[in-house]
Amino acid sequence: MRTLGTQVRLRRLIRVHGEYMERLAAAPADGELAKLARTRLLQLTNDVRRSWRGDLAATGEDAPAESALMDRHVERSLKAVEAVLAEVARPAGDREWLRERFKDAALPLVFFLRGLEGAPAELVGDWLAPRRLAETA
Repeated sequence: MRTLGTQVRLRRLIRVHGEYMERLAAAPADGELAKLARTRLLQLTNDVRRSWRGDLAATGEDAPAESALMDRHVERSLKAVEAVLAEVARPAGDREWLRERFKDAALPLVFFLRGLEGAPAELVGDWLAPRRLAETA
């Protein structure tokens, strides 16, 4: 499955998040910067979501159940990212705690997408819909 576009947007989100966290650490009382950061990061998260939808649509309708399973996983991950980003604009929040929560939500998604990119379609299908033991024995 091709996920390169989604990976690029996700890596951009991670990089921009790190840059904003550094800027916020230098100016922790800057509420406007925090609001700007939250807005921009949520926009980038939506870019990731749109790219994923495009990648998923490009796979075709050969395996709708498997596609739905992958989509639910990506959507849960993006919801977790959004939950962390909602906290960014809170005044005097613990930025390091937020940084760790963001990494906990975003980095596994990077590895998931990279795994999909490198795996042949048949293998992904086997992972998501394993054959019965009688068929494989």
